[in-house]
Parts: sequence; structure tokens; C-alpha cells
Amino acid sequence: MASTYSTNLKIELIGSGEQAGTWGTTTNTNLGTTLEEAITGIATADFPSDANLTLAFNDVNTTQVFRNLVLNVTSTGSLTATRDLIVPTIEKQYFVWNNTSGGQSIVVKTSAGTGITVPNGAKMVLFADGTNVVEALTRINGTNIPASETLVTTDDTQTLTNKTVDLSSNTVTGTTAEFNTALSDGSFATLAGTETLTNKTVDLSSNTVTGTTAEFNTALSDGSFATLAGTETLTNKTVDLSSNTVTGTTAEFNTALSDGSFATLAGTETLTNKTIDLASNTVTGTLAEFNTALSDDNFAVVKSFSTTITGSNASSDWTQATGSDPYIATMTVTGVLSTDTPVVDINLSSVTYADVPDVQGDWALVYRVEASADNEVKFYATAEPVEDLTVQIQVVR
Repeated sequence: MASTYSTNLKIELIGSGEQAGTWGTTTNTNLGTTLEEAITGIATADFPSDANLTLAFNDVNTTQVFRNLVLNVTSTGSLTATRDLIVPTIEKQYFVWNNTSGGQSIVVKTSAGTGITVPNGAKMVLFADGTNVVEALTRINGTNIPASETLVTTDDTQTLTNKTVDLSSNTVTGTTAEFNTALSDGSFATLAGTETLTNKTVDLSSNTVTGTTAEFNTALSDGSFATLAGTETLTNKTVDLSSNTVTGTTAEFNTALSDGSFATLAGTETLTNKTIDLASNTVTGTLAEFNTALSDDNFAVVKSFSTTITGSNASSDWTQATGSDPYIATMTVTGVLSTDTPVVDINLSSVTYADVPDVQGDWALVYRVEASADNEVKFYATAEPVEDLTVQIQVVR
């Protein structure tokens, strides 16, 4: 007859006449592993993922996590919500330690039971009763323990240590003297009392301090206050002009300025050693006025012009005296002087992408440009351009 296994701990029950000569090994495993785990064993039950964990319950007498008395419950990663630790539906005691990451509680339960919640970091004694998991203890030292709570009685005189009293749901009452007796390192100040406060900070956003100027000056140990309506003389002060206004005449401001005089927008003061940022200021004047201001030279004036030379694809502006002469386009450019030296470049802004190579190729034929007369510019080319050429002209005077 083959071996069978006990209902709760999976102890191997050797069949009658079985395992002759080897039954000692099975018995040793039953005693040294199965029973020892159930009586004194500590095993780690690890949540491998952020999901519920069911402990294996197999017909073997070798080591199994479910069988251990103490379950040290951990998690490979952080749990993001309360998760279930599902134990077999048997009769067994457990000491459960919730050492999972993520600060979450776990519920120790059978597959069909409601179970018991074990807060993160808590250690609890539980019992699987064959249907559900329940708390194993309900009474200590003659006092009933409420489920999932630590017992403190209301009418006894126990001394509490290392406790937090939540004043949002509890009330602590007593006289000032009683509170001062409880306070080990000082005394309390009361709202209506006349205690002298030292080393305190009064938050004026939620408190009001009142008194006369004289009273405030008495309280101020290292100076005197200045008042809005007073005529005090301020020294070593900074006035933030973003939220304050300082008013006065130019003469009054110049009297206040100890190392110079102010310049005004409408005044005719002469500025020296100043920098004018032209990014946000405008300086205007004639060329003669600018040249007068410039002490070591004269300004040059850049003039810009534009002209379009019609190519041979239309009524060409290009002419050639003989077959060996260059092609010349004489263009009227109002404002150009015969003394100018033109600086020219092709303007492609109105040329389609497809025509750019042709226009650039025709522009490469132009080898000479000159101001041939007032209001006249001549262009010389080695061959007659086909495309219309729009030319940007600049001269420096």
C-alpha cells in the first residue's frame, strides 16, 4: 500500500509493509523537517510581484513554506495596495511578520475565507481554523483584547509611555498647574496670563501684536521704529521701489544724491561716461551731427539699391557691340553716384527652388559691375544670361 499524507502538515504516512529497509529515512524527514518546521520553523513567504500570493500545499514531507510556525512575509518589489497571503484551508497556528516593501498591509486568509489584516511592520499570532484565518488571542491578563487593537482601559491608572494621543479625537484636560507639572522642561504660557515670553517667535500672519510707538520702542532693544506718519530720519535703509514710491523735485533728489547729480528726461544736462543701450534706446540726428559727436573720424553711410536685369528669355537688357565684346546691361538705379563703388549680390528671394541653379549659373557669368554715371550702373557678362537677375546693390560713402 502506497504512502499517504496527513491532512494538515503533510506528514508522510507509510503504507503497511512499505519501505522495508528505507522507512527510517522517511521517518527522519517526518520528524526532522515536517514536525520541526511546524513547531519551530521560520520561513520566508515572498511576494514575487505586486499581486496576491498563494502558498504551495503539496503531498510531500520535505520542506514547505506553509508548514512553518513563523512566516516572515517579504516582497521582491514594493506592494502598491493591500495583497492577500493565501494559506491552505487546514487547522494550523501562524506567527506572521509583515515585512513587505511599500508600506502596505497584507490579508492572511484561506481561499474562501475573509482573513485577518496584518499592518505593515506588525507581528501577529493567527490561527487557520479549517475554514478561515482568525486571531489566535482574544484575552491577555484577564482583559479582553478588541480585534486588531491594543488594549488600554479607560478607568484604570496605568502610566502610558511612548504613546501618541490624537487630540483630533481625544481631549486632554487639566489646570495650568497640572499641565506645568506634566511639562518636564519648562512652563506653559496661557492666553490670559501675564507670563513673560523669552526666545519665542510670533507668526504675524496669524497673530496680532498691538501697542503704541513708545511701547514698541521699549520692546526694541537695539534701536527705534520709524512710523508712516512720523518725521524720523532713516539711515542705512533700502527702499524697494517695486512696492514703494519716492517723490520730490530734481533739486531735492540732487540734494539727496551725495556723489553727483541726476539727469532728467527733458533736461539739457551733458552726460559723461555713460553707455546707451541701443537695444532699448534710440539715438537720432543728422549725419553732420553724428560726425560732430565722433571725435576721431567720420561715419560712413551705407546705401542700398535693387535692380532687375531682364535676361534673353524676354526683352533682354543685355547688349553686345561685336561678337568678341562682353555683354553689357546698363541699368538705371536712382541714387547711385558715379563716384560710388557698388557691392553687389544676387537676390534669390523671389526665385523658385527649381530655377535657383539656372539663376545662379547666369549670375556667375557677371564679372564686372561699375557705377558708370550718376543714377546708372553697368553690368558686364562673359555670355548673355537667359534668366532675369534681381541684384542687391550697396554703396558705402
